[in-house]
Amino acid sequence: MNQKIEKRILIKFDPETKKVLEKNKIPFTIEEITSLPEAKEEITKEFPLVSINEELYQKLKQLSEITGISLEDIANEEFEHFINDYIKDSPFHFLDNFLGIENVKDPLSVVKKIKDIANISEDFIEYLKNMDPIQYVKDPNYIENLVKKRKL
Repeated sequence: MNQKIEKRILIKFDPETKKVLEKNKIPFTIEEITSLPEAKEEITKEFPLVSINEELYQKLKQLSEITGISLEDIANEEFEHFINDYIKDSPFHFLDNFLGIENVKDPLSVVKKIKDIANISEDFIEYLKNMDPIQYVKDPNYIENLVKKRKL
C-alpha cells in the first residue's frame, strides 16, 4: 500500500533546508506565514498580555538592555514582590492604593478572599479584624493611638 505523506513546514528557514528535503525526496510544501493565529490565541489565553504605559516600557527596556536582565525576569520578580510582600504585609494599603479604601464595601472580606493568593496569615487577618480599615490607611498614627487607648 503506497500512501502519500505530506509534510508542511510552517516556519521560516534558510534555502539549505529546502535543498536537504529535496535531496532526500521528502515531500513538503512551503507556505509564507507571517503569524500563526491559532498559536497566538493559545498563548494569550494561557499567558495573557498586559499593556503597560509606553514611557514605563521604554525605561524597563533600557534597564534590560543595560543590565542584560530580561524583561520577563524583571516583571516576574516585581510581580512576585508585589504579591508576596506588598499585598501580604499591607492588604488594606493595597486596596486603598488601587481602589480607594473608602470605595471598598467590606475590605476585610476582600482581604480574606485574597489571603491564599498573597499568603496572608490567619494571625494577621485576626489582627486586621480589630482595625478600622479607613483609619488604618489614612492616619499614620492610628496603630500608636489604638495601642495607647488599649493601655488606658
